Amino acid sequence: MISYLAGISKVRFKAFFFGTLFGIIPGTFVYNFLGASLVDGDIATVLAAVSLFLFFLFVPIFFQEKNQ
Repeated sequence: MISYLAGISKVRFKAFFFGTLFGIIPGTFVYNFLGASLVDGDIATVLAAVSLFLFFLFVPIFFQEKNQ
């Protein structure tokens, strides 16, 4: 739905592209990596995936507190 609204609005392609690239893709990668690591079962991979997940979880909170 958001993609359709961005398409009919005046959001420039470049802004939409980079917003998606830096805003959506990293989280998608982390969620997929976390799920795949749980299926794989290797403890080192699971710990790396959980660490990345927690990092991406707290980065927005850190920047939100810093900007206020």
